[in-house]
Amino acid sequence: MPAPTMNTVLCSDLGLIDSPRPIDGHREIVGHLLDLQFTEAEIKQLTGGGAAELLGLEAVA
Repeated sequence: MPAPTMNTVLCSDLGLIDSPRPIDGHREIVGHLLDLQFTEAEIKQLTGGGAAELLGLEAVA
């Protein structure tokens, strides 16, 4: 059976007034994903690769 595809893109309201700075929030999100045992490749896909693909952009390795 082929591997399942990921159809999820993570986004946020980080950077708004009273919200964490984007870089701090991003680090926190990635930390939670690591705690949940997501792989580095899965995290890259969730935090940028999927969005890049949807926009027709080449994802950064």
